[in-house]
Amino acid sequence: MPKFPRTILLPAIALCLLAMAAFCIFSMESAEADEADDWPMFRLDYVHTGYREGLAPDTNQTMWTFDTGTNNRWIVSSPMIVDNYVYIGSENGKLYKIDLQDGTEVWNYTADEAGSWAHFWSSPYVDIENNMVLCHADGVHAIDLTTGERIWHFQDGIREFSSPVVHNGVVFVGSYDNCVYAIPQVDPNGDGTITKEELVWVYYSGEYQNGARIEDTGGAVSTTLAISNGIVFGAEQTQMDSGSSYCDYNAFALPEIDPDGSGEIEHGEIIWKYEIGEHLPVIDTGVPGEGGDCFSSPAVNVDENHLYIGSRDQFVYCLAIEPDGDGLDNDGDGIFDNEGELIWRTPVDNEIYASPSYHDESVFIASGMYSTAGSPGTVYCLDMSTGNEIWSYSNVDGFLSSPLVADEKVFIGCNDEVLYCMNESDGGMVWEYQATGANENAFGSSPSLYKDIIVIGNCNGMVYAFNTPRINYAPEIELLSPQRDTTFISTTDIELHWSGTDPNPGDDLRYDVYLSSDSDDVEDMKASARVATGQAEETYTLTDPEPGTSFFWRIVVSDGEFETISDVWDFRTNAPPGVELTDPESETTITVTTITLEWNGWDSDDEDITYTIFIGSDPDPDTIIEDEYEDTSIEIDDLLDGQTYYWKVTVRDALENVTSEIWHFTVDLAASSNIAPSILLETPENAAIIPETLVTLSWTGEDDDDDQLTYTLYFDTKTDPETMILEDTFDITYDVEDLDDGETYYWKVIVSDGIDSTTSEVWTFSIDLEFIANELPEIELRVPVDSYLSMQTTLTLQWQATDGDGDDLTYDVYLGIDPNATTIVSEDQTSYMYLCVNLQQNQTYYWYIVADDGTDEVTSEVRSFTVAPAEADDEKDEDKEWYEEITDEPAYIGGIAIVAVIIVLVVIFVIRSGGSGSEYDEYDDEYDDDSYDDDEDDW
Repeated sequence: MPKFPRTILLPAIALCLLAMAAFCIFSMESAEADEADDWPMFRLDYVHTGYREGLAPDTNQTMWTFDTGTNNRWIVSSPMIVDNYVYIGSENGKLYKIDLQDGTEVWNYTADEAGSWAHFWSSPYVDIENNMVLCHADGVHAIDLTTGERIWHFQDGIREFSSPVVHNGVVFVGSYDNCVYAIPQVDPNGDGTITKEELVWVYYSGEYQNGARIEDTGGAVSTTLAISNGIVFGAEQTQMDSGSSYCDYNAFALPEIDPDGSGEIEHGEIIWKYEIGEHLPVIDTGVPGEGGDCFSSPAVNVDENHLYIGSRDQFVYCLAIEPDGDGLDNDGDGIFDNEGELIWRTPVDNEIYASPSYHDESVFIASGMYSTAGSPGTVYCLDMSTGNEIWSYSNVDGFLSSPLVADEKVFIGCNDEVLYCMNESDGGMVWEYQATGANENAFGSSPSLYKDIIVIGNCNGMVYAFNTPRINYAPEIELLSPQRDTTFISTTDIELHWSGTDPNPGDDLRYDVYLSSDSDDVEDMKASARVATGQAEETYTLTDPEPGTSFFWRIVVSDGEFETISDVWDFRTNAPPGVELTDPESETTITVTTITLEWNGWDSDDEDITYTIFIGSDPDPDTIIEDEYEDTSIEIDDLLDGQTYYWKVTVRDALENVTSEIWHFTVDLAASSNIAPSILLETPENAAIIPETLVTLSWTGEDDDDDQLTYTLYFDTKTDPETMILEDTFDITYDVEDLDDGETYYWKVIVSDGIDSTTSEVWTFSIDLEFIANELPEIELRVPVDSYLSMQTTLTLQWQATDGDGDDLTYDVYLGIDPNATTIVSEDQTSYMYLCVNLQQNQTYYWYIVADDGTDEVTSEVRSFTVAPAEADDEKDEDKEWYEEITDEPAYIGGIAIVAVIIVLVVIFVIRSGGSGSEYDEYDDEYDDDSYDDDEDDW
C-alpha cells in the first residue's frame, strides 16, 4: 500500500478538503446562475452539496489522461471544469488549464515564490464572468483565464491550504496562520499586490482576553469555507493556552460582512461556535482518534437547518445552522451562550479527512488515515435526519477523496489507487478503475462532473477523464400556454410557454418557434412561419398581434442530433367592437329640445354587444344615461336652450370595450328659421389628372340669408377624407404642395353660416407627372353661312375640323327649328358634310356639330339657314299641286326623287372637290390648297 510522508500529506489533505469545499461553494451559487454544466468550485457550490443532476459514466472507460510529467508530485487539488476547460493544481507548483475535449494543455501557471510551500494543493475557483481563476499556494493568486498570466497576489508569509471562495466580489480563504481572510477580488490600487491593509476584513481563530487578541494561540483554518444567507461556515483548531498539550477544535459561523466595519471580525461578533473533539489530546504519535481537528469542509443543508462535518476524532457531526440562544458572550471567554447545537453525532472507524456530500435524505462521507499504510477506511451513507447508517463500504486503505453523487451513483477515489463507482442506494459496486504507474497512484483528489464526464487527479501527477459513450435519445416537448382556443384581448402581448426535456440530461436543448395566422404554414413548418431559431429560452412573446386573428404555433426542440416536433396549437385575438356616431353630426345647431342620438355599432366576431351612453355639458362627459343598452338610438328630451351638449358611446363585447369620438351639438331655438348655406367645388375638376405636384383647390359658397360663411377643408388619400387642413377660414382657395406622383387625393369642404353647415361632395384628382393633356379638336362650320337663304328644300351642311393630337374624329350632327331643342340627326359619322332633305319652305333651321376625339367632345357654334317661301303665281301653284300629288303617291316614288336629287348633288360636289377617301377623303386637302373660297358665290 502507498505511504504518504506525514509532513507533506497532512497539509496536502487539508488543502484538498478545503479545495473540495470551496469548489462546491462556488458551483452552487456562482456558477449555477450562468452555466448549468460548469463545476467551478470545490464541492460544486457555496453550500458544498457534492451532488449534481445529470448523467455520469456507466463504465471505467477513460476519455483521456493528462500527465504533468512530475511522478510522485501529488495532485490532491480537485479539478474545476468550466466552459469545456479543466483547471487543476499540482504539488509541483503549477496550475494547469486543460482542454476537456482532448486532454491537451492550454497553459500552465507557476507559483514562482521561493519556499517549500509554493504548492497548489488546494482547489482553484473559476470565475468566468470576471475571466479569472483564483488558487491558493504560498498565498492567493488571481490568474487571467485566457492568458494564464497573474493579475494579483496576496501573501501573508504563512503556508495556506484552504481553497478560495468568491462571493459578492470578496475572496474568502482560511490559512494556517490561524486566520480567515476576506480579500477584495479586484486589486484596490492595481499594482498587482494586495496587502493586509487592503483586506476587507480578517478573523483570528486564536484566543482573546478582555477583548484583546493573544498572538500565537490560534490554530489553522484548513477547511474550505461554505457560504449561505450571509453566513460563512468553517472549522478551526484553537490552542487553549501557549504550550498546552490540549487543543480546542471548533466549528464556527461568521458574519459575511464585518458588523462594525473595523476590518476585523472579533470573537464577540461571531454568530456561533461548536466545540469538536471534547479536548482530546493533540495527536503526535499518529495513533487514530487522538485529535478533534477538522480537515473536512462543512456541507450546509439550508432546507433541513443542518451543517454536516467530519473530524479526526472519528465522528460525523450534524449541527444546527441557526442554534437557539440569546447571542451573548456572558462570561467574556469569546464563546457565545448560543453555542452551536448538536443534532446528531455518528462514530466511524477512522479519522475523517474527506468532506461530506448530501442528496435525497442521505449524507455521504468517507474515513481513512492519510499517512499510515494499510490504515482502513470506509464510505458511509447516513440517514440525514438521525445519522444512522444506511449502508457502508469498507476498504483496507483509507479515503482522502470526497464523494461525488450523480446519476444514482457515488464516485470516490481511494488510497489503494482505485477510483470507485458505487450504487447510491445500497453501496453495490458499479465499476472500478485501477491506476497504474511506478510511483504512488493514490486518488487524493476529489472527482468533478461536467455534463457526463468525470475528471480526477492522482498522486502520480496524472489527470484522468472518464466518459461512457451512450445512446442518445430524442428530446421531448410539451406545450404549456396559451391553451387551445384561448382568446386574448386585442391590445395585449401574448407569451408562448413550453417545456423541453431530454432523457440525456447533459444535452443542450434548442428551440425553433413556428407562429403564423396561416395554419398550413405552421403545419408544414415553412420558413415564413419560423419566428425564432435555436433559442435556449422556453418562452416567446408575440408583440402587437393583429386583432381578430387566429394564430397557430408549434415548437421544434433539438438536442443537436435529434429533433422533436410538437403538436400545432391555436389561439386567437379578439376583434374589438366598434362604434361610430352618426346623428346629429358634431358641431350641429339644433332648434328643438328633444333629439334622437344615433350611432352604428359592430363586432366582426359576431359577438353580442351592448352600449353605454354618456352625455353632459363637460367636453368629456361622464354622466351615464343608459348602460347595457342594446339599441343604436336613444331619445333625449328636456334639453336647455343655449346649452352645448357633448356625447359619446362605449360599445362592449365579452372581452373589451371601445369608446367613440366625442361629438357635440348646441341647442338654439332661435335658429329654426335659418337657411343652410350651399357649397360648390370648382377646381380642379372631379377625377382630373394633373401633371404637377402643386394644385390649387377652389370652391364657392352661397347663403340665402347673406350670413358670413366660413369653410373647413378636408384633404387626404382616403375616399372620405378625414384630415382637416383648414378650419373656419374665409378663404375659398388653398394650395396643396409636394403631392406624390401616382397618388390619388380626395377633398371636401364644409361650409357654415354659424348656425347650420353643409358638406360638399367628395371630389378627387390624381397626380401623374408624365400625363400629357388631351388637345381638344377645333370645329369650323363652312356651308351654309349663318342666316343663309336656301332656294331649295335640300341642302348640304359642310364643316371642317382639326385635332392637334392627330386623333381620329367622329361627328354628331344636330338640326332643328328651335335653337334650344335641336335633334341629333347623324351620329359618329366621319365625313365633313350632311345632306338635309325634305326641308320645309318658309322655315328657319338651326344646326351645330359635336366633334369627338375619343377623349373629349367639342361643340361648334350654332348656325341657321332659312328655306325660301313658295311663289304665288299659278305656275307655281300648279307645280305645288303637282308636287302634292306626287307626294301623295306611294313612298317609293318620293324616294326615287330624293335619291335622284342626292346623286346629282353628290356628282356636282365630287367634281368640284376632287373626291375624298372613302367618301370625302380629299376634301380637307382641297381646303389646305386654298381651292375652296368661303364666299358662297364660289359654290
